[in-house]
Amino acid sequence: MIRLLAERWAVVANSVREAIAASAETDPDTSDLFTEVSRQLDKDLWFIESHLA
Repeated sequence: MIRLLAERWAVVANSVREAIAASAETDPDTSDLFTEVSRQLDKDLWFIESHLA
């Protein structure tokens, strides 16, 4: 179950990174918000993946 959660969390994190790139030039404020969300998702994913070892 944790492996599936980690996989799905990674998909969301990658989608947010794509959103950062897409909004970077047109709306820097939105890009900044996506960046903050990305940082939190990466941190959470790191914690989730630590339970797989």
